[in-house]
Amino acid sequence: MPVCCTPTIIEFANATQTVVEYTQEMRDKYSFPPKVFAYYYDPVSGEFVLSILPLTSMRFSGTTLTVDHGGPSGGKLVIT
Repeated sequence: MPVCCTPTIIEFANATQTVVEYTQEMRDKYSFPPKVFAYYYDPVSGEFVLSILPLTSMRFSGTTLTVDHGGPSGGKLVIT
């Protein structure tokens, strides 16, 4: 995962979708549109696994980032 600066990490649990407000501070800190990585918790290995599209759907409206997890999931979003 490329790192330009300290990433923003948003954790979620048992969520079908995560919505993040892409604030002016985030626009100043990261690229536009942002680079977003979705990691899902694998209870078998106990590790976080990077999602590969199309399992995860991401939409960016300019001010809101919406991630559809494709069903109830736990993990974290990393914005860089």
